[in-house]
Amino acid sequence: MPVHRSADLAEGGAARLGIKPDEVWVIRPDAHLAATLTGPTAVEVNAALTRGLRAAVTALAQPPRPTSFRA
Repeated sequence: MPVHRSADLAEGGAARLGIKPDEVWVIRPDAHLAATLTGPTAVEVNAALTRGLRAAVTALAQPPRPTSFRA
């Protein structure tokens, strides 16, 4: 899973997103925010990554729901 530092975002990007210096944001491959962790341990980060990846795979494996529309 790729890892990016918030300092590498475009200038002011971290502030616009509200990312604090001691936070880790886990973003799933389908671009959903899976977790925000404040001052996490390695174990907490690993658990969040595992949950986030599992949720992303489950979401992608679900068949699309039919939508209704009115003509």
